[in-house]
Amino acid sequence: MSSRFALSAMILQLAAFPLLAADSPAIPAETPAEAKLRHERVAERRKGTDIIAHRGASEFAHENTLEAFRATFELGGDGNEIDIRITKDGVLVCFHDDMLDRILEAYGDVSEYTWKEL
Repeated sequence: MSSRFALSAMILQLAAFPLLAADSPAIPAETPAEAKLRHERVAERRKGTDIIAHRGASEFAHENTLEAFRATFELGGDGNEIDIRITKDGVLVCFHDDMLDRILEAYGDVSEYTWKEL
């Protein structure tokens, strides 16, 4: 197992409880032929620069959700960058911002709240 795949698997496990509901458009299914072409393009590109999505492919799904992380790979990306923060009661969560108020009706830092409060 490559370290990139192992890291991606770990990130997906940590993101098992997304902070936001994913009410976003579905990513269209691809045919086996389209998947093969995508894999070939990704393999060629991996010889050069890696393409990493910030908070997942957030144009297609809510940021830091499994759907956004999956969309990155389905769109040909190589990985996802996420921010792991810890709640007041020690639960690890994916949350980008230092403060909660950009996307939640809350104020303060993730570390000031318990998982249940979030």
